[in-house]
Amino acid sequence: MVAYSPFRVAAFTILVMILVQKIPRLWKLLRTKGFKSILIHKFSRLLLKFSYFHNQYIKKDRYVKESLQHMFLSTREDPIHVLPENGIKNVMQKIEHWAKRDMKFQYGGRISGSVYHGGEEINQIAINAMKYYTFANPLHPDVFPSVRQMESELVQVTINLYHGSNQSCGVLTSGGTESLLLAVLAYREWGKLRGIDEPEIIAPDTIHAAVDKAAYYFGVTLIKVKVDQTTRKVSPREVRKKISSSTVAIIASAPNFPNGMIDPLEELGNLAQISNINFHIDACLGGFLLPFMEDAGFPIEKADFRLNGVTSISCDLHKYGCTPKGVSVLMFSTPELRRLAYFCSPEWTGGLYVTPTMSGSRPGVLSAGSWAVLMSLGKKGYIEITRTVIKAARFIVEEVSKIENIKVVGEPELSVLCFDSDSLNIHAIGNAMTKIGGWGISHVQNPNGIHYHVTFANAHTAESFVEDLRKAVMEVEIDPEAEHYETAALYGMVAETQDKSIVGDISKHFADCLFTA
Repeated sequence: MVAYSPFRVAAFTILVMILVQKIPRLWKLLRTKGFKSILIHKFSRLLLKFSYFHNQYIKKDRYVKESLQHMFLSTREDPIHVLPENGIKNVMQKIEHWAKRDMKFQYGGRISGSVYHGGEEINQIAINAMKYYTFANPLHPDVFPSVRQMESELVQVTINLYHGSNQSCGVLTSGGTESLLLAVLAYREWGKLRGIDEPEIIAPDTIHAAVDKAAYYFGVTLIKVKVDQTTRKVSPREVRKKISSSTVAIIASAPNFPNGMIDPLEELGNLAQISNINFHIDACLGGFLLPFMEDAGFPIEKADFRLNGVTSISCDLHKYGCTPKGVSVLMFSTPELRRLAYFCSPEWTGGLYVTPTMSGSRPGVLSAGSWAVLMSLGKKGYIEITRTVIKAARFIVEEVSKIENIKVVGEPELSVLCFDSDSLNIHAIGNAMTKIGGWGISHVQNPNGIHYHVTFANAHTAESFVEDLRKAVMEVEIDPEAEHYETAALYGMVAETQDKSIVGDISKHFADCLFTA
């Protein structure tokens, strides 16, 4: 028998202990990032230690910073950095001036998404309701009982639209991001109750970035599945391959933000059910279109609690519900699931503290405005809005299919349309749209594209959109070097940068600019 020295035994033991610690982490990293991404990241960080590559990084960083500063800070007017000693007498004049300027963008009918309203009459109803609740705070339901009633009715009405059972329940949140954060939190806690210490959630790579944010905040591993490059929908077969003993939920979109596709919800729900895990439908974007599609004359597959396996749904009221911004509903299939998203501090010296959502104090004014909008429009009002939006969206799809050198991505069923080109710089086409007609076009990536959200506020400009898109394509055809346009250049830089963590570092200049006075 071979005798080993105490030193070799100790060294081997330490090595084994290190491997036992590192291998699970490495495996987790491989599952989430992939070998290629890890290799690129490590290699990129190594290159940055050399002066040439470091200088290139600094150059790109400076370019993005200066571009963003120009974009945001060039619109400043007489910035104020110090609280006025005696107050400003013409405050309302300044407010009215700013509002008038911004209204040109908001109500010009040329902005992709962003502005969702039901017309001037409905807007005025919201404003009139809100003036009575400017200082209302739902944190104190005993002081503002009418706000509590309005919020509970907003939740219940939405549950009814999504065919919830008598067990279904929900909460009112500040928007789709908070709804998704709370859904992920609930599923993390659900996993803990079952002994899952390192929970995983599976989602398409087109899922909203708020799910990434939730995973980052709550220490959940997000396993992303690449969608089909033609349909832009996730394959249930590929999702099944990723399910493990640590999986707590599947999340899918109805529709997704980048391309406007609805994932195969029925198949994913069945998969979640047989796997004994949860299934969340992110309907934040299509929330107040989906329930009215059939009545509006556009039958569509189910995307609600009638599907097997669905345990939660997020639905924004402040998009196609046409309510004031800052209102979303997160629905759960059972009260037990909802309670997992609550926060309670029973031993706080300030008294018993419990909140159903992330915020403590909240603006009751938004709930009042939202309640007034829903009750005023009613089912018939939303059917008409849905009909108007979908007709405009399908008109654009049909007409764009006739334009050479640009194509519609996938087969959009709702209001989000994505465009790509095999021969031209698609971001340059988007910038040309802004230059030609003042259109506010959204830019997407991986793959590159531009997209346009048809809303009730911009549906009437569908013909103008198609005409200007035709002109934009022609302009870029004439000037193929149009990538010098600002956004095209920015996204070109992003595409060239293989290590996306570097892009993440640079893009934080955007957040810096938001609070630069």
